[in-house]
Amino acid sequence: ELKNKVLFNDYLNLLDNMLIDFKNGKLPKKSYMLSAPDGFGKKYFVYQAIKECLSYDYNVTGLIDILEIQELFNNFRFKELLELLDSEMLFIDLSGGTKLVLTDTFRYILNHCENKGIPVIFISRSEKATIIQQKGKQNIVEWCDIFKENTFDYDFGHLENIGITGFFARDIYQNKQKAIKDFIKYSPMKMKGNSIVNTEELVDFVTKNPDELLINKNDFVVEKVERTKTL
Repeated sequence: ELKNKVLFNDYLNLLDNMLIDFKNGKLPKKSYMLSAPDGFGKKYFVYQAIKECLSYDYNVTGLIDILEIQELFNNFRFKELLELLDSEMLFIDLSGGTKLVLTDTFRYILNHCENKGIPVIFISRSEKATIIQQKGKQNIVEWCDIFKENTFDYDFGHLENIGITGFFARDIYQNKQKAIKDFIKYSPMKMKGNSIVNTEELVDFVTKNPDELLINKNDFVVEKVERTKTL
């Protein structure tokens, strides 16, 4: 169960209020990073927002994978990149690879948004503190400059992190990890007979109980393990 249902309700109200603005034809006055674990409706929110934007004839992107942008950036294909970002409202999915994304790519996107007056919403399963920690000490100043606690209206060049953040985000992550460990109850080296305990049990459990674990079953891409003990 969620330890803090009040904060979760705040998260739902946040999404509802943003969708109300989209339904009234109002684009955000800021750029945001919406962070929440898988299964918390981030993509559903984006698709609904895109639908409302199109109903007002806004030029709006689909949900762009950050790795697609990174690839164009790495290969200096800036004409294609500008065509991809040519929009009145941007939605970008970070779920595929925050560890692989460079600060230069973020800065390029945000500079484009700032210069054109375009709001962008990034969606991520990780909050800003986790992303910064993943990068270690390298470029930490640049990453901290990308994310701001509170941005001003029409500051499209920085990201205000909203959604599931802080201790609430860490509680959910820790609960998920504990639930997995409690279910598995063995280390990778423990054996059943001459082979490792089959992981299909775990996949079946996760598939049937995603709400209990706060896990999206698609997080698990598990191959059948058939290794024998060789000592």
